[in-house]
Amino acid sequence: MRYIPGFPEMLRLAETKLTHRLDGKTRIRFIKGYDEGVQAIIHSIDREKFREELRYTPLEIEQRMMKPGFLCLLVYLEDKPIAFEYGYDESDGVYFSDSQATLIEGKGVGTTQFARDTVSLQKWLQTDQVVH
Repeated sequence: MRYIPGFPEMLRLAETKLTHRLDGKTRIRFIKGYDEGVQAIIHSIDREKFREELRYTPLEIEQRMMKPGFLCLLVYLEDKPIAFEYGYDESDGVYFSDSQATLIEGKGVGTTQFARDTVSLQKWLQTDQVVH
């Protein structure tokens, strides 16, 4: 059976990989539930990456953040937010990954984010370990 690192090790490995790929200090943060600052970060990245008709409004983001089981992954490069992925419980036992965006493309941010989030989410659901 293939070794799956624990949550703290997975976080460290992902941050190390992105730090090398992006040539700057990278940090990954998980947030559970509503946070006004996180809402502003998501909206800011949305505005930069998506056409207007594809963007969520601040109210739509807030509504998603208020859903049960809301979990957001933020990626920072040199303390500037560069990517997010978030989702929530759609129904009992079903997690819906709603939106993801990265300001830096072609450097592995989205791939690392998705892979880390998937494994971490599985561990989080089992242990409720979340790093802030």
